[in-house]
Amino acid sequence: MLGVAAGAVVVTVAAAVAAHARYVAFEPLAHPFLTGFLAAMVAIVAVLGLMPESARRLLTQTGIGLLGLAVGAAGLVSVATEEYDPHAPAVVASGPDVRVVAWEQDVIVRQERTLRLRSRDGLLSRDGTSTVACFVHDPYAGHGLDAWTFASAAVVGNSLVAKTVDGQEWRVEFDPATLRPTTPVIDRCTGAPGYSS
Repeated sequence: MLGVAAGAVVVTVAAAVAAHARYVAFEPLAHPFLTGFLAAMVAIVAVLGLMPESARRLLTQTGIGLLGLAVGAAGLVSVATEEYDPHAPAVVASGPDVRVVAWEQDVIVRQERTLRLRSRDGLLSRDGTSTVACFVHDPYAGHGLDAWTFASAAVVGNSLVAKTVDGQEWRVEFDPATLRPTTPVIDRCTGAPGYSS
């Protein structure tokens, strides 16, 4: 039983380290549901070690049933409140060393699409922490936001070239090693009509 508890602690610590290092392949391990599940497992194993044999079976069955219900309920609440989106972010462009990923988020009265870089290192791929571009996300045409709304992106060398719906090109240089911009970021969010940050 102590081996199970020790294994759960090791996995939890590894998940925290992976999340902090921003490694994409290990992000599922850093999910709060898994951490909560492992913490509950450690607690159950600890309690089982202190219980007499006759009570262990009943406690185990009850604990597993309650844990399953709790994880299911937490998942439903998370999906209902849209706190966890398994489909985000979307890859919008790729180069030999990096991918460009887009995150969509609600900011005050409109949606924004922020672009960040992701390395292409297989299992060791990591997400950059710096935004390289921000655009208004306007899923409907005709709101007069074509000059602010993201249309497409491409990676050309160490540059991200993004286009808005009106066809205008925007460029930012980046360092593929650090995944950070080396020139001013593309900002089509601040100053957009009807919104200022």
